[in-house]
Amino acid sequence: MKNRSLLKRLIIINILIVVAAATALGQKSANKPLHEIPFEYELDKVIVPVEVNGKKTVRLILDTGMPEGIFLMKPGAADDMELSYVGANVMLRGAGPGTSSAKMAMDAELKLAGIAFSGQRVIVLNEEGPLSRTEWDGAIGASVFNRFVVEIDVEKEMLRLYDPKAFDAGMAGSAIDLTLTRTKPHIQAAVNIEGVKEVPILAIIDTGASAGLVISTARGWIAPANSIDAVLGSGVGGDVEGAVARAYSLSVGATKLKDIVVYFNRGEMPGDKEALIGMGVLNRFHVTFDYTAKKMFLKPNGRYEEPFEFNMTGLSVRPAKDGALEVVGVIKGSPASDAGVKKGDKVVSIDGKKVSYSDFAKIIEEIRKPGIKIEVEFERGGKTFSRSLVSRRLI
Repeated sequence: MKNRSLLKRLIIINILIVVAAATALGQKSANKPLHEIPFEYELDKVIVPVEVNGKKTVRLILDTGMPEGIFLMKPGAADDMELSYVGANVMLRGAGPGTSSAKMAMDAELKLAGIAFSGQRVIVLNEEGPLSRTEWDGAIGASVFNRFVVEIDVEKEMLRLYDPKAFDAGMAGSAIDLTLTRTKPHIQAAVNIEGVKEVPILAIIDTGASAGLVISTARGWIAPANSIDAVLGSGVGGDVEGAVARAYSLSVGATKLKDIVVYFNRGEMPGDKEALIGMGVLNRFHVTFDYTAKKMFLKPNGRYEEPFEFNMTGLSVRPAKDGALEVVGVIKGSPASDAGVKKGDKVVSIDGKKVSYSDFAKIIEEIRKPGIKIEVEFERGGKTFSRSLVSRRLI
């Protein structure tokens, strides 16, 4: 009887432990967002709709590199917004070697999925450039990140905003310390370029950048001998040129990513840091930013195991003033180079279809696998010609 009574008590205790554990788990999973906002994920950029002064809605990149307010890279996007501009122009410095002139308005009212942000600054480029010819209107950043804990779920294309005072980080993933300099987040990471030695780096976290890892050669870093020269992208300051190679590993907190594509930028990085980590790395995680606690959380998602790949055609283009796609770079020894394509040529069509800049970039992303053939029609000096390009790994 005593043994039976003891057994009964043990069963009851075990049941209570299970119930307590389930309750604790339920409390963690009850960490519900204040807002869930669908976004569009285009070319490794998170695009959200923002209404300005109740007059007009624009498509903005959610960008941790952006200070309070919004940036409009299309001058015409500001039309009909009833903005109150201040007198002096401002000079903008970002990706690229140069600067751009812009005007600034104050005290704008912004709404993101019905969430109001009052007294906001709006910076508008004075003149059109390559950025103005993309399918996005600008960027928003610190206005959102300073107010909420922000979770970016690339797989479900969902933005989740939490109350910083009530946020439970227990289920958010691996925690990494953030340092904020003028609202821009950066972290300590480590990179091993050639499999010999892991070296610490100070890296800006930039959700507005499509690249995975970018390192500044202006800070003493040297691209390995097997790197290839390429146009890395375009920014406020113009085209970004440099070299591309593979790094043995990138360590971010407790996570180590192997065989990663790394860009070596021949210039300074935003925020004057050694490196930049963008969505090409972050899109492999549910990434959560808590500026109040100065933490970033990473939880691997379904893309975590995907290999890192680079452009397999060797073509880099940007939108030209006339709406055409101008070739700004041809990688030596690439399929495009072997086919005789030159800088300054214009892309007319791919597989018989006219393409926008976004269309072109999506196709280049989709054929980041060897052995895929595309037929590209080019224009040079008023004459058109076609070339067959078969994708292959360049690094």
